[in-house]
Amino acid sequence: MIVENLTKTLLENGKKYTYNYRLVKEKALLPIEAPDSNNAIDTYGIAIEVEIYAEGRIEVLKNHVRDISSKQSKVHNLLNCLYEHTVSPVHLLEVVEDELDKYIVDCNEEIYSAVN
Repeated sequence: MIVENLTKTLLENGKKYTYNYRLVKEKALLPIEAPDSNNAIDTYGIAIEVEIYAEGRIEVLKNHVRDISSKQSKVHNLLNCLYEHTVSPVHLLEVVEDELDKYIVDCNEEIYSAVN
């Protein structure tokens, strides 16, 4: 489910670029049985899509990273950073990969609290 969408349009070298940066909410299944739980937690990811309009043609590039964190605010902040720096879908994985270690602990904490 799309929770937030940020749109940016740029004109460069006769081409129009329309970027969509999306905060996406999903359910991630817990890797173990948890008492009093539905065995899933809410996680947040990011999807980036760019439509490139040039010479009467449209090219669409997209990419996404799922389950970045269970903390919406953290993924929201990362989304804003990607938006502000106009990160392309092509570079999404390498940018998020650099930050992922900071966020994965959130999901681990959710899993721990669900089983204890």
